[in-house]
Amino acid sequence: MTHASRHPGHRARGFTLLEMLAALAMVAVLLVSLYASLHIAFDARQRAERRMEPVTAAHAAVQIMRLDLESSLPPTGLLAGAFTMTNDTLDDGRDGDTLSIHTASGIVDVAYAFDRSYGEEDAFTPTAAAESSTPTVIGGDVIGVEYELVATTDESPDAAGTYDLVRRVTRNLLAPVTPTPTEQVVCRRVVSMNLRAYSDTEWLDTWDSGSQDNTLPTALEMVLRIQPSSGSPIGASPKSTTTSSTPRTYTIVQVFELPCHVAADSGGASR
Repeated sequence: MTHASRHPGHRARGFTLLEMLAALAMVAVLLVSLYASLHIAFDARQRAERRMEPVTAAHAAVQIMRLDLESSLPPTGLLAGAFTMTNDTLDDGRDGDTLSIHTASGIVDVAYAFDRSYGEEDAFTPTAAAESSTPTVIGGDVIGVEYELVATTDESPDAAGTYDLVRRVTRNLLAPVTPTPTEQVVCRRVVSMNLRAYSDTEWLDTWDSGSQDNTLPTALEMVLRIQPSSGSPIGASPKSTTTSSTPRTYTIVQVFELPCHVAADSGGASR
């Protein structure tokens, strides 16, 4: 007697072709939905990082300037140089102040590394400020440093009207012929830069150590305005970029203390 004859009511059953196709279709729909969700999430992350890159670079530039100012030297001595801060304006009337100092910060090279992970050449981060956003101190040379805003070299449409913050470094201060300074771009998409010096009693828009008894200011305030990428406000939707003719800016305000200033007291003691 066969097995079928012993159990006439039992029949072996498996998945039909139609059921298999339906299951595969459901899995395919689930995978497409998952891929779309991940794509949206990664795209949002890349756009957020892309928009914040100039701001990140600006904070790195502030750290570079901080080390330069905290290591600035008095304007007297063998390798001395004037501490000069001028109140300048850009072609469009915005603040474009300049700064010239001698410093022992040792930061002689700040190079821009172009990050092409987004397929665009205007993605940037100063290599000296990578990872920890703190510049790498290369040596202990006394150098001359100038900070100035110049016309941007960024050719992307949303960088129009912005400036590059350039750091000019003169290394051999005792050379018989003044060497040509090395120019380093430390920040892009700068809208304006305003500097003020504190003289123990008041904030001044200009400072010339030659007319200040060869002294340094007690502190220096910097107000740096940055335009985020794509001309978009940080955290705003893409629609806001088409309805606003004047993009919002990101403002960084920093106060740097200069340890080698001379107190304006009767004793003239150094601090």
